[in-house]
Order: sequence, then C-alpha cells, then structure tokens
Amino acid sequence: FHGTDRQGHPILVSRYGSVDVSALRDLWGAGEKLQLEAGLAVNGAILFHLRAMEFLTKVVMAEECKRQGRTVDRILGIIDLSGIGMGHFDTVVKDFLQGVAAESVSLFPETMHATVIANVHWLVSKGIWPVVRRFLHPVTQAKFVFASAGDLADKLSELVEPEVLPSYLGGACCCEECSSGRLQGGSLRAWDDEHGIG
Repeated sequence: FHGTDRQGHPILVSRYGSVDVSALRDLWGAGEKLQLEAGLAVNGAILFHLRAMEFLTKVVMAEECKRQGRTVDRILGIIDLSGIGMGHFDTVVKDFLQGVAAESVSLFPETMHATVIANVHWLVSKGIWPVVRRFLHPVTQAKFVFASAGDLADKLSELVEPEVLPSYLGGACCCEECSSGRLQGGSLRAWDDEHGIG
C-alpha cells in the first residue's frame, strides 16, 4: 500500500516481475500443508493475500475515510510487470494468481477504482488484452490502463502525484522503503508490528 491517488483512493502496488518463483513454490508448498492440516478451503498463500486485502478494506480505507472526511471504498491498483520472464510462467504462479482472483472477486467486490498495468509488453496490450476484454463488462474494461515503459510516467501522472510514486514507477517518493529500495510490507507490516502480529 503506497499513499493515495489524486482522487484519494489508496494505492496498492504489486510487482509481479520481481517475484522469486522458487520462494513462491516453497511458500505454496507450505500453504498446501497448512491447508491440509488445518482443513482450510484454500491454500495458505492465498489466505495471506486475502488478509492483506482485508487490512486494506478494514484498516487503510477506514483511516482514509477519517482523514478525508468522506467514504473511501475503492483502490487504485498498479501491477508492475517489469522483470517478467519465462520463469514467471510457472504452474504455481498461475495457481496462485487464479486462486487470488477467484477469492478476491467474491470477498471484495467492486473495490477497484482502476488498475494500471505498468511496464506491459506490447504483446499483452495489443494481443492478449483485446481477447480477454471481450469477456468483461464494459465498465470493468474501462478500469484498466496499459502503460509501456515509454509512456508510464505520463499515464501514472494523470492518476497519481509523482511524490507518491516509487522511483521504479517514475515517481519521486522519498519514504523509507522507496529510499532503501527494499519493500518490506509498508503499512501492513507497520500495523502488524504495532499490534504484535508476525
């Protein structure tokens, strides 16, 4: 979670290109074990994502409602595909993303204001997206913005102040995490630490 956009929506940044696939496989295996031992409906790795979404909707949005003095019930998602390679097209990655999508749609409906797919390859925006969008409602289609590395800064600046964006997205944020270059969970981690979780 990284600040708010120009309209006051909390920003959720996902950097799928920097996912360590080997570590995700290990996490997925531990999640399967937890699922079996505890009788969970889904893999434990998916539950972590759902916990992050619950934190977003119950803590971040509540704090923004108080701060802004209005209802804040939508987010701006930024999905950074920089660094995506063939190694990311793995069964575990696919299963994780499918599980997250399936559970999120039913548990957190209509929380997306817009989604920016950043550093997207032309094949996705010109080849895959035209096919996929046919299966989506026109309102949902309009919530997606595709930005290549060349036009990313311009497209994001329409939605977000540069001071809020991390440098890897063309911004000028100077927060501790952006300055160090090591993302460590941001507000969710700080909240966990404050409440003795984790």
